[in-house]
Amino acid sequence: SSSKTHPEQLHVTCTVVREAMYGGRKFLGVCSNYISKLREGDVVKCFTRTTGFKLPLMPSIPVILIGAGAGIAPLRGMMMDIESSRQQRRRIGSNMLVFGCRRKDEDFLYEEEVLSYARHGSLSHLITAFSREGPSKVYVQDEIRTSAAEFLGVLNMGASVYVCGAADMAAEVRRAIVDILMEHVGATEEKASRFIDAMRKQGRYMQDVW
Repeated sequence: SSSKTHPEQLHVTCTVVREAMYGGRKFLGVCSNYISKLREGDVVKCFTRTTGFKLPLMPSIPVILIGAGAGIAPLRGMMMDIESSRQQRRRIGSNMLVFGCRRKDEDFLYEEEVLSYARHGSLSHLITAFSREGPSKVYVQDEIRTSAAEFLGVLNMGASVYVCGAADMAAEVRRAIVDILMEHVGATEEKASRFIDAMRKQGRYMQDVW
């Protein structure tokens, strides 16, 4: 969530971990199951921490937000911030969200909210990947390759890139960006990789992964 739009609230996006184990036992995630049992009015002790995973100071700088599943959590806060700037009539950049999940009707988290950002212009580009809806699995990295021209168009405006989700997904996203730089820009693999490294050093390529 965003402190700009919800100064008195802290929103949590949490996947409840309940997995079957060998021998018929069940593995229950301690934190996620604790949260799932909370009821309105319950008191929870928690803390927050500072992070460098935040938007550029100027809302006119474009951003590319890439996430899968619960990885949309911090990206949602960023989209709230962008929408707040739009409502204040501040100039906002050409922003893109690349989001992936298994099925649109089951786990497209915050779907209506995201679509409203796209309708109102806080998001200029919305790319989705639903990995279990077609004959073959399609992930965010695949859609980045498919939408290479659109992706590079925003990147070439000086966009900052934010990736959130599983570490394997983040590695595949980086690989996809290297691939489209090689195919559409003519960069060598080494130059494409150095370009992303330079973005990271400049604070323009950030990851929040687990």
